Amino acid sequence: MKSGKRGSALPRICLVAGLTCVFMAAGASPALTAAPGSSRASQRPEDDLEIGTPIITGSDARVMPGGSTPNAFAISFSFGELSPLNQNLTVRILIPITVRVSRNYEITLRATPANIPDPNAVQLSDVGVGLQNLRLLGPGACAGIITPTFNNDPSSAMTINPVTFRATYPQTLANIIPTTVVISGPRLPPQGAAFNLIFACAPQFYTPGTFSFVVTVTLRGGPPFTCP
Repeated sequence: MKSGKRGSALPRICLVAGLTCVFMAAGASPALTAAPGSSRASQRPEDDLEIGTPIITGSDARVMPGGSTPNAFAISFSFGELSPLNQNLTVRILIPITVRVSRNYEITLRATPANIPDPNAVQLSDVGVGLQNLRLLGPGACAGIITPTFNNDPSSAMTINPVTFRATYPQTLANIIPTTVVISGPRLPPQGAAFNLIFACAPQFYTPGTFSFVVTVTLRGGPPFTCP
């Protein structure tokens, strides 16, 4: 476990005028201890996920330290003011993630089902999810590929359903209730690779209240991979 300026911070809790984005640890033993200020989870020295400071638009934010465990993070977040009082087109959370791995790898996402019986409240299908800007941080053939349907910024790929008038996205949390592979890649250089994980939700006439969602991001070994 390393700490320092390069990504130093524990998984973070962001409180955003009603939007809370809490990075909690989810992973298998052996648990590793992170130094204060570290956002890194590592299964072994060559397998490493590092989550940076979220960038949130559509509301104000503040950040507090959290905790970490090996090779997976559970990201818990809830969107706050989504009524017409919020004049923004969307509320957007961009989370920079760095991966370092010495073998072919996969990044998976899994949403925890949410029991929200009120159909007029925010649902899993109302939260867009996408990934962008997968790039190498050192010399190498390629960083891998993002699964095509997830290769978008949901805040700009949003459309409006002409029947329900709800915002729709290429992929939503409802599409990742089973564990879903979103990135596949080769063995990486020591510097690793990075990408942005993005969530978005459009303010509309939702039932008032705060509704929480949980997404687990996991790094695991992958099948043979050839750079395109």
